[in-house]
Amino acid sequence: MSSSGGWSVVSTARDGCGVVAHRGVLHADDYVDIVRLARAVEERLGFRLDELRTVYRQGRKSACQLELLARIDARLLELREHGGNLELLAPVTGVDRKVIGRAMARSRIAT
Repeated sequence: MSSSGGWSVVSTARDGCGVVAHRGVLHADDYVDIVRLARAVEERLGFRLDELRTVYRQGRKSACQLELLARIDARLLELREHGGNLELLAPVTGVDRKVIGRAMARSRIAT
């Protein structure tokens, strides 16, 4: 990465991992390490992001997947009820926010 006059230029894909287009000067705290963020989200949620994507995909699900789906839905509802912003969860997990919204509706019905 090279810098000139307050602007940073990403010279390789590796340098730009986790960085999005940005106008202006980047502060050191503006960078988001996606891998580290994903690990922190998994730790906080109590399940892996690949499990989340597996149960929120279209198509038939096995009994184990349906059980995991109910557990994930309940956990997301719990987070939301405690002030968690699930709108911000969608881009981190790669799951569409509409899918997360449907999960909240399912979980509310189940409780």
